[in-house]
Amino acid sequence: MAQTGVPQVLHLGFMIPVGDQDLEADDLVSKNKRGKYSFVVDDFGDRIFRYFRNRSSASFSLGDFISRVGDLNALTIVSASTGSTVRVGLLAPPLTASQEIGNILIVNANNDSAGAAPEGEVGIIVSNTSGYINVDSARPFTTAIAASDILWIEGTFNTEFSVGLPTPDTAFTVYGCVVAQLGVTDDQFGWSQVWGRVPQANYSSGAVTVGTPLVIASTTAECTGQASASLLNIIGWAPVSVTGALNTATGKAMAFLQLGFGTGPRSTQTT
Repeated sequence: MAQTGVPQVLHLGFMIPVGDQDLEADDLVSKNKRGKYSFVVDDFGDRIFRYFRNRSSASFSLGDFISRVGDLNALTIVSASTGSTVRVGLLAPPLTASQEIGNILIVNANNDSAGAAPEGEVGIIVSNTSGYINVDSARPFTTAIAASDILWIEGTFNTEFSVGLPTPDTAFTVYGCVVAQLGVTDDQFGWSQVWGRVPQANYSSGAVTVGTPLVIASTTAECTGQASASLLNIIGWAPVSVTGALNTATGKAMAFLQLGFGTGPRSTQTT
């Protein structure tokens, strides 16, 4: 049974332009629709930015690469202990209170009846403790969550530093490059660039030649060139040559990003 009695959209927002000062945001309270895109053009060409929340437990810096919270596919996998159509109790409580607000809760597997509702259904998380998740009552599940159901939490606008090891975050997961000159404080809101030329991006060590595909480097929050990169990991390409590390301590270089729209497929790996 599908969630046919609930809306296909929820709390609709709109894309609006931003100014120079808007992009320097380090907002304690959200001033935009969370996850919103903004399309602009400047002397570097067409550029697309996206609003995020820092959930990394540390400040982001200019040029850092950030990803949706979770594993390389932006997923956190948990198991239910009990539940209803709008509330889920978790086995071995793995979460941090209030850190999952705005993420998507997916019922990946109905333990006692494979393929039956609410398997495949989704809800938007409105609050959480370490051991419970509440979803928006405007989109309840059609059937109560039951013990040992397998749940996926998919990261949305909540972000952390991009991770390259043991395998890089997929392009689907990477949320862009931080643009505020003074960075974005932990638990606050700001903007990343997801598409177009980024004048100042962090590169890890290693030779990068013009036109090389870029992926998230083994060093946290940096990119690197990888000529043989898999499509699912490619976040953009290098418009310049980079011969050594250029990061928060040593400087930065330009990158061309192609995230947010038309990114490669997500990996099938989920852990």
